[in-house]
Amino acid sequence: MASEKRIQRVAEQIRKELGAILLHGRDGAFSGVTVTEVRLTRDLSLARVFVSVMDESPAREDRLKALHHANKDIRRELAHKLRIRAVPQIRFLLDESLDHAESIERLLGEIRAERGEEPGIDDGPGPESRLD
Repeated sequence: MASEKRIQRVAEQIRKELGAILLHGRDGAFSGVTVTEVRLTRDLSLARVFVSVMDESPAREDRLKALHHANKDIRRELAHKLRIRAVPQIRFLLDESLDHAESIERLLGEIRAERGEEPGIDDGPGPESRLD
């Protein structure tokens, strides 16, 4: 089994290389796709690759299907760039954390509007108001 440090290092390397592969690949089939996180199993056999897609819902599914379809080619290209004995299997998953953050921000904006506050104003104390 790999150490935690090695797992994190390999995951980060995979994230960077996959980002470059998707940026330059397949006639723009992966435009708007960003690799946000890679989680590796302890034995480095499986990489769960979380991607964010900057399109509306139907286009997101199309991009995810294109990634699944090109999985073998992407993995082969990744094998040429990585310096590890065995390239993990890749499973692409949609990262919905940005959507979640956006919906929270929208709800907070609605609450501020109901209160009559200006958007983006934070009621909490700032760093200058801390008592030491």
